[in-house]
Amino acid sequence: MGNLTLPKGSMIYQIDTPLTHVACIIKGSVTASSNYEEFTLHAGDVIGITDISRKIHSFSYQAKEDCLIVSYALKGDNQIERLLTENATLAKCALSSSIKQTYSLLDSYLFQQYDCMGLYNFLCSSYEEYKNLCKVLLIPAKAIPLPVEQETDSEEIPVFEENKEIDQWIRRYYEDLQEMQKDHTTEHFISHPAFTAGLILKAANDASVILRELSHIEEYRSELSSLLLNENHLDFYDLYTTLYNHCLKAQGENPSLASTISMLEEQIQSSSCIDKALAEKRIRMHKEKEAKLLEEKQRGLNREDENTEYHLQLQNSLDTILKYADCSHETALTFKQLVGDYKKVIDKNATDSDLKKLRGDLTGLFYEIYVSAFRKSLTDSDIPVVLKMFFQFGYVDEQLAGEENAAYLCSIADSFCGDPERNVYTAYEWFTAVYQGLKQPRRNEYDVDYQGYVHEQLLNKKIDKQKEKELLEDNEKKLLFELSNFFPSVNKMTFGRITSFCPVFSEHNVLTDLKDSLITPQRLKEILDMIRSVDYSAFYREELFFDNASNVREQIQTEILPDIILMPNIGTRGVMWQEIEGKRRSSPATYALPAFLLENPEQILIRLTGEFRYEMCKRTQGARWNDVSEPSLTSEYCDYAQFYRKNNDLSPDTKDKIRAALAKARGSYKQMFVQDYLIWILYEGKGSPRLNKVARRILFTYCPFTKDIRKSLSANPLYKDVIDRWGIKRSQQKNRFENLLKKLQNSGKMIPEELLKQQEFLEL
Repeated sequence: MGNLTLPKGSMIYQIDTPLTHVACIIKGSVTASSNYEEFTLHAGDVIGITDISRKIHSFSYQAKEDCLIVSYALKGDNQIERLLTENATLAKCALSSSIKQTYSLLDSYLFQQYDCMGLYNFLCSSYEEYKNLCKVLLIPAKAIPLPVEQETDSEEIPVFEENKEIDQWIRRYYEDLQEMQKDHTTEHFISHPAFTAGLILKAANDASVILRELSHIEEYRSELSSLLLNENHLDFYDLYTTLYNHCLKAQGENPSLASTISMLEEQIQSSSCIDKALAEKRIRMHKEKEAKLLEEKQRGLNREDENTEYHLQLQNSLDTILKYADCSHETALTFKQLVGDYKKVIDKNATDSDLKKLRGDLTGLFYEIYVSAFRKSLTDSDIPVVLKMFFQFGYVDEQLAGEENAAYLCSIADSFCGDPERNVYTAYEWFTAVYQGLKQPRRNEYDVDYQGYVHEQLLNKKIDKQKEKELLEDNEKKLLFELSNFFPSVNKMTFGRITSFCPVFSEHNVLTDLKDSLITPQRLKEILDMIRSVDYSAFYREELFFDNASNVREQIQTEILPDIILMPNIGTRGVMWQEIEGKRRSSPATYALPAFLLENPEQILIRLTGEFRYEMCKRTQGARWNDVSEPSLTSEYCDYAQFYRKNNDLSPDTKDKIRAALAKARGSYKQMFVQDYLIWILYEGKGSPRLNKVARRILFTYCPFTKDIRKSLSANPLYKDVIDRWGIKRSQQKNRFENLLKKLQNSGKMIPEELLKQQEFLEL
């Protein structure tokens, strides 16, 4: 026990530090603060009493004014009972303060929950109002811009799931305890230290559950707030301001819409989860855009005239496509009718059965026409621009796409291309490469490659041996396999909103400026280089090298960058379709992205690389991929995620966070790893610790940082141990390899280039 006099502003305890003492405030007041909660403790309150079950501080405590406190050391599990027995004054203060603080946290939890439900209801009603306005104005309604983390087919705003651990009666329980304190009914408890300790521990356990739930509520509030406003412009504010600008150009000012936008701005400015600078910037941009449109309207300008040349090229686009595809009259007539019906639908994201059927019929005929037109284009040296738009973006009709969007697609159709040297392909270039035999078809949705598919035909006695041999060499059959399997599956997956997917390019899917969302080979190169500048071995594969001349048999590392295919849609998802081609481990992985990616491409590619690392390890390890007796990335991570509750290296608070992360990943260890890998690249690689020490050790062991990052982090105690351990192992590898090279040099044999590259790899 010790008396401490603290001046105003003094930091008493820091959040997330071990709880070694509790402190009773004798004089003055203390501010308790965390990322999502703040309250004041006064004379008679006990600092840290609600954390005695967690044994780690949930708040930072700072003197609000000059304070006098008495500190009590906690040693052993039964220390609180002994302290209460020895000090009746502490017992009284500890019981009173634990009840008051837990009740305060519970009150905050209920208020925050109510506040979140209010924001949820506001967003739901706003979207319904938006759709109704679109119907009145005969404008296609755009989809709710849901976050990429929401791995579900549902297109509804995520509903908050109340914690079942917080019982309904608990509020009344603490209300009664508060009343009992006021009339001194609880004072007779003090003479029974074990009972008093039990009440305090009960309050501490309840506080721990409430704090955990407050954290979940804050995450949920942040998710809802990102729907209001975010950096990618995929938000409700953009939905309404875009609609308002459309009305302003076509009809003039709309007071009702302006009023709704003002309400949105109030919500945005009052949200603690939205960056104030971002909010000010977006609101200012809207005001400037509005002023510019009003000025243009007053001057009688018509911006659509700028695209007249393109509009002339795009007249009767659908007829041009159908004629080029040379499909049957019945198919052409049906598809044209379906496109016409789809254009008339205002809410194209609706899920009613009639619209589902319409989308399904459109999808089936779209791919049939695509295949027919593509096969013809293979022998055409002058493909019409409208067909290029069809192949590369799914474009079929100017009105359906929106005239401004169609004009933009037309302007880039000739220049939009991949970069095969950097393994980047447009969908058209990829299918052409398959037809030319430069690339093999990808696996189908049942994880069967073309060779396996043909072999199945043989086993089922649908073909004979001679036919099997012919099919394996038939590039046109390979192309049809690719167009019938990989293309429709991945096109839908990269679109993201599976339940409302339709492959035709439609204006209602354009949630942000097409210029900003267009994916280019240069942008992809920059992102992959960024990933490799942190995780240098991300795309390296271990393979056996054998050289007869030098009689060397050695495992070496070879870097193989993934093939990236840009699918013809506007989407929100990236797909890591396969980690290798067939059974060849030296072949590239396959990533697929939308040609127009609405989400952050950097985060998408990091996630795909995390998936690739996980799946490649599974492929390499085979049946023992999760057997911890054979150490690997997947086996160690699965062991960590499966048995974290028994891990003594993890604090109770850390275990709570792992449980929440696993729940967010829907029990998938791979998805949990992918999220940790994203943190590893974006934060840990910049010296900003976010992972726990067990996850950090696993990631550093199998996804080590580059030499420069290792050097800059070597002085940080959080990284020093894992860096030193990794460095010792790498030194052993380098010494063994250097001895091998010296042996070859001394024998006068030529050192193979592959071994020199392996030496360079070991120096990274």
